[in-house]
Amino acid sequence: MIENYKNSFVNIEGEDEKTKRDKKAKLYLNLVSLELFKSINREEYIKTGKLQYGITENEAQLQADQIFNGIFNSAYAQELMDYYLRIQRYMVLFIIGLMQIKFESKTTVHKKVQKLFEFATNIVGIYFDREFVIAHKYFTTQNDVKMLNKINKGMSPKKVLQIIENIAWDFSVPRIMERQLLHGGNGRYFIPFFLSNDQNLRELLRLFKVKGIMYSKSDDFFIPFTKIITQEYFDAHNYNVETYFTEEALTRRAATYERNKDSLPQVIEREFKKLTEIMGL
Repeated sequence: MIENYKNSFVNIEGEDEKTKRDKKAKLYLNLVSLELFKSINREEYIKTGKLQYGITENEAQLQADQIFNGIFNSAYAQELMDYYLRIQRYMVLFIIGLMQIKFESKTTVHKKVQKLFEFATNIVGIYFDREFVIAHKYFTTQNDVKMLNKINKGMSPKKVLQIIENIAWDFSVPRIMERQLLHGGNGRYFIPFFLSNDQNLRELLRLFKVKGIMYSKSDDFFIPFTKIITQEYFDAHNYNVETYFTEEALTRRAATYERNKDSLPQVIEREFKKLTEIMGL
């Protein structure tokens, strides 16, 4: 639903009102179908091969209404959806930079990681902890991160961007889940889980395992604690990453972030154009 927020609710220049309404209607009807799907009588289907729903279509519509309004029309919907969408856009920019470095030259893994740190500092304006570990694994052994191997020379620019967009959603999903902890449930404990047949997402969750999350609802604070401790990981691979966390480096990253806040689409477009030129597309 968060992914479809971009497709159905974010206005595209020149789009008429009917197109906007149609996109929202399709999303709503898809939710109704999913509610019906969730109610399928499993035993009956196994025994006879026939679909038998446990709820009527009207009941499915009522349930879809609750979900649709709870996600898109709640008091904090706009703020949350914009936050989630912004995460994904920054992931798109990060992956574009990673691909620029991959296709640019056959340099050492050390230099590739160094270039990625510089890209994060000077172009993105954000350091992504888990994604840097995944990037290092990819630069070291590309088969360890199969989802990134889908991007290759000879593709059309449109196809490359589409794949990057999809991978960026997979990168964003764990962060979105963690952020939702601040708004989910009433108890002290919250046990999130993913039910997915998306191999990319499953691969990603295995590459960087999160053991738990500490969070405070009162001040919107949350931090995951992970199986891999990033500094120990990079120390073990002989990287001096402390130079990217000096006061001067943090100030530069913060300045880049401030500069990009109102021009992120233009930055993504510029960097993607560089990527297509590097790939010879």
